[in-house]
Amino acid sequence: MAFPPDVVRVGDHTFGPNTNAHRSRLPYSFASTSYDFMGDAWEAEISLTHTSGAASNQVLAWLAGLKGPSGTFDLKVFDYTGPASIASNPTANAAASARAQVLTVAMAAGESFAVGEYLTVGHRLYIVTAAPAAVANVQSLTLWPRLRANVASGAAIEALVPYARWALANPKNTYTRNTSGARTQRLVLMEAL
Repeated sequence: MAFPPDVVRVGDHTFGPNTNAHRSRLPYSFASTSYDFMGDAWEAEISLTHTSGAASNQVLAWLAGLKGPSGTFDLKVFDYTGPASIASNPTANAAASARAQVLTVAMAAGESFAVGEYLTVGHRLYIVTAAPAAVANVQSLTLWPRLRANVASGAAIEALVPYARWALANPKNTYTRNTSGARTQRLVLMEAL
């Protein structure tokens, strides 16, 4: 995983899903039709904690090394303390195709996912939107967004410290310096697909 250097520390942030579903409304009757184009992605804005001197220059060097939106990096899910009843990372119990919404996972005895928990498969972040009870240590999870790529049976799943692969949304990322000399930066991020 390509996590940022330790001097890059996230302060406040916004984080959430974005979808390209659309609802069209007729101008006279107001009848409407919804369209799901199946395009979903995570988005975030983060403020880095105040830095000064050498630490701030290290942050700038890291940002310059990303070469704007062309570079990618991994970040753990913000404000997430981990799954409630998972003590070890599960694996895919069966193969799943790209664009599928259901992933079947094999877990240790007594473990199961709950709605709202996160997992990472192939550097892609997913949130569990439906989690029926596990049967014989196997659970079928409904995920958002849809799977980004084919998942092979036995594929590794990161559930203990889930993360997403991100890219900068803007080519220009500057810092702000306050009167006491502390520098901070606000970065707009998009899921690196």
